[in-house]
Amino acid sequence: VAIGLTYKAAEIEEVIDLDERLTAMKIARESREGSIKIGKQFLRNAAILERNEILDAYAEGIRSGRCAGHHAIAYGLVTSAAEIDLFSAVLGYLHAHVVGQVSAAVRLIPLKPTDGQGIIDAIRPDLIDIARFAEEAGMDDLGGFTPGLDIRGMQHERLYSRLFIS
Repeated sequence: VAIGLTYKAAEIEEVIDLDERLTAMKIARESREGSIKIGKQFLRNAAILERNEILDAYAEGIRSGRCAGHHAIAYGLVTSAAEIDLFSAVLGYLHAHVVGQVSAAVRLIPLKPTDGQGIIDAIRPDLIDIARFAEEAGMDDLGGFTPGLDIRGMQHERLYSRLFIS
């Protein structure tokens, strides 16, 4: 949803508002910091290829400390500047996220790589539905209720040894 809202944003103030909301929504520190780290790096790399006024304003907002630099925001701005249609942009983002999660699962639990591919294939219709939803979603659709995931994320930050960074 954040990608879609950012993609459609006409003014930098809308983008800043979304950036602030994402910061507030990402309760677990590692999740929040990971999103910002990836977002800043993505924006630095993408700035070589794509630029426009709102993208430049967001980059300046990050440099000045006015914006955090979340990945979803940077991705939405870059794909909009590159004129990639919103559906394809969101679907690509979702696919990359799912592949990363399944890859981690293959390494963490007894799961064969072919089983991992089966999982990705099985949820493909859901990813398509989510991408379609993101095309029409509004600000009221931004958010979620995942207290179990948030609590586990906060507990993960305090573990002595961990298998994954975040």
